[in-house]
Amino acid sequence: MALIPRFAKMGSTKLDILNKMYDELMSDPEVKPNQIALDYCTCQHTLGSYPNFASIPSAYYNSLVEHYVYQRVAYNAKTPANKDLSKVDFDFENHEVDESDPSLALHSRLPDGTEIIWCWAGGDWESPVSFVLYLDPKDVIRAYIPKKGNCYCTQCNTAWGTCECGAQEPASDDVDYVLMYDDVINHIQTK
Repeated sequence: MALIPRFAKMGSTKLDILNKMYDELMSDPEVKPNQIALDYCTCQHTLGSYPNFASIPSAYYNSLVEHYVYQRVAYNAKTPANKDLSKVDFDFENHEVDESDPSLALHSRLPDGTEIIWCWAGGDWESPVSFVLYLDPKDVIRAYIPKKGNCYCTQCNTAWGTCECGAQEPASDDVDYVLMYDDVINHIQTK
């Protein structure tokens, strides 16, 4: 089977992705921006209290991504990123921006400098599944789940903990960022 490449918008940055996330959250009629707390400690800073993306302090960027994943990706079957992630069965009960990669500065950019955002998600009973978010050439937020180095059953495309196909679950749910990054750069091209 021939590889069908995915395309990212050449030169797009993390700020471009975040700005698009802000715009989508603010314009989605099902999202209530004044109820989205960007500051988990005090809950005083809601998305609705910022008139534009540029006014959001960088300390809240990860929170913005996490709210976007929950509000627009996890359970909204209309979004392209949801369709991209639905190829593997896993839950979004727990989800975060992934900052545990020791080489995050290297692995958060495609070879030409185009930026991606790493996240993970999984239910309490599941090993977390890693994925990346990026902008495609039409400024649409897309997602990709690397197969190599990730932690899910590649036989039935289901998170470990939910898999029932009989495959041998690994002893550890550690991911290999080098393998995942190689998978990402082999599947996502820029144009």
